[in-house]
Amino acid sequence: MLLRLPSRRLFLLFFGLIVGLYLYAPSILLAQGDNLGVAIIIGERHAWMIESPEDWNLDQRNALASGLGAAFVPEWDSWSSSPVVMYANTIPKEFDTITVAGTIAADSVRAIQQFHASVKRQQPLGTIQGVDAEVCHVTRRDSSLFEAIAYINGPTAIAIIVLSSRDAEKFEDSLPSFARLVDSYEWITSDPEQIAELKGMR
Repeated sequence: MLLRLPSRRLFLLFFGLIVGLYLYAPSILLAQGDNLGVAIIIGERHAWMIESPEDWNLDQRNALASGLGAAFVPEWDSWSSSPVVMYANTIPKEFDTITVAGTIAADSVRAIQQFHASVKRQQPLGTIQGVDAEVCHVTRRDSSLFEAIAYINGPTAIAIIVLSSRDAEKFEDSLPSFARLVDSYEWITSDPEQIAELKGMR
C-alpha cells in the first residue's frame, strides 16, 4: 500500500532522517533537520507528526539522548540551559482500557501524590486535523515546575505534547507556542505496511 503523507510537509522528509526513542514505548523518530523542525514519531502501530512553532527549534540530538519522541527549545537557548522546553511522547493503546480520560486521571494522581502538584483542566486545543486535544496545567506546590500537557486521541495511540518550565513568566509567555505545536499535530497512519515504509526511509 502506497504511503501518502500530508502534502505540505512531504518534501521535508528527505533532507536528513534520524532514529530516536520516546519515553513510553520503543519507537523511531524521523525528523527533518533541526531548523525546519518537522518530527515524525513512529511506533509499531502508529505514526504521527508535529512541527516546531516559530522561534522554536527541533532538537533531535537531545530528544534521542533524553528518550523523548521529539524535543523543542527556543531558538535563543539550548536544551540543557533553557528555562522552558517542549517535548512529545506517545502512549500506545495496547488495550481497550487505555483512554485519554484514564491517562489524565492516572497522571493527575501521580502528580498530586509524588510532587504535591495542583492539576487544573483547561479548555481543549484544536489541531489542524480537527481533533481536539485535552489539556491540563500542572504546578508543583513549591512552584519549581510549571507544565501544560496536551493529550490527543489517535486511532491506536495517545499523543502527549508537553510544555515544561521552571519559570512562571516563561511558562505563560510560551503558551501560544505550545498551542501552535499542538495545532500542528497530524496523525499519519496505523497501517503496518505504511509504518514499515516510513521506517525504511531512514
